[in-house]
Amino acid sequence: MNPMEKRLAKTTSKINAIRAELIRHKRIPLIYEENLEEGLSITFSFPKRLKRRAGVRQNDRDYKLRSNQKRANLVYLRILDEIPQIYISFILAVSPQDCAPLDITLLVQQYSSQNLQPEAIQFDAGTERIIKEISTKHNCDRNPHYQKLLNILYPQVVTPKPISAAESGNKFLLEGLNPVAIHDHFGDRVHEAFNKGPGRLQEKATEKTRCAWIEFAQNGVDDSIFYLEIGNAEQFAYILFANAIRFLPKEHTDGQPGDNAYFSFKGASVSGIASLFSPEICAMIDASNLRAWEKEHCLLDTTDCVTMEMSRAKPHWGVIKVRTAVFAAYSVSHMLCE
Repeated sequence: MNPMEKRLAKTTSKINAIRAELIRHKRIPLIYEENLEEGLSITFSFPKRLKRRAGVRQNDRDYKLRSNQKRANLVYLRILDEIPQIYISFILAVSPQDCAPLDITLLVQQYSSQNLQPEAIQFDAGTERIIKEISTKHNCDRNPHYQKLLNILYPQVVTPKPISAAESGNKFLLEGLNPVAIHDHFGDRVHEAFNKGPGRLQEKATEKTRCAWIEFAQNGVDDSIFYLEIGNAEQFAYILFANAIRFLPKEHTDGQPGDNAYFSFKGASVSGIASLFSPEICAMIDASNLRAWEKEHCLLDTTDCVTMEMSRAKPHWGVIKVRTAVFAAYSVSHMLCE
């Protein structure tokens, strides 16, 4: 057995021994927590480039440390990609400096050819908390490789995207809302666009409006949906759906059928919503069943809780739909109808 094979045999033996210990305890023992933090941070938050200060030269020790970490980052990611079931055992067993001389290709082949790829370890909730605390500390949360690890360690039951009965016939409608209350709850920018809607311009100064309404599910559990007719819808589209609107034609043409003379937008920017809607409405959106489902599926930057239809022809008018938690909608609806 040559030195490379001896090193590999020693490494795999250590990996398997640690894995057996993890299976037995269903958690990561305290003695490994420092290794765990180092391995996770190098895998998921290792900077590709360092900002160098002018006139400061990197010493040999720092250069070697950086080089070891860079190599370890590639090795850890490859293990996660090709043998994800042993990833945790691997980062606990193989330090960054031990990655450099290791023949990772041979190790992967050995596990694959001998069918040694084990099932994922069923860690307890305490281990999940520790892993998430480390990920928060090192800003790993949004890394797609980190999300892959969580799905392996804690596979979730696949749940369908929630559909509210308010979107079907099992609903009841609340109309005749107070325009002043719309301003109070939705904020200045939404109220301004609402007042420029075609229907609202015809209503003028009426105390109640038919240009905004709420749909509630009959079951009293599903999300509720607010509808508001707005003018200057193109401005909202640029803020909420910037990636979509830049590819749309500017004008409605005669060749387009009249009943399809509008654009439908989904996947609103979460930051765009925060810039247009009041904090109260943003909180109601965040509390909805749909938003909870989106977060569970790592849809963090966009949401279908806010959608919009916009006329193709100028002046662009639209109908914006806002999906919120039902309990919050009930509370607000009383004030909107006063």
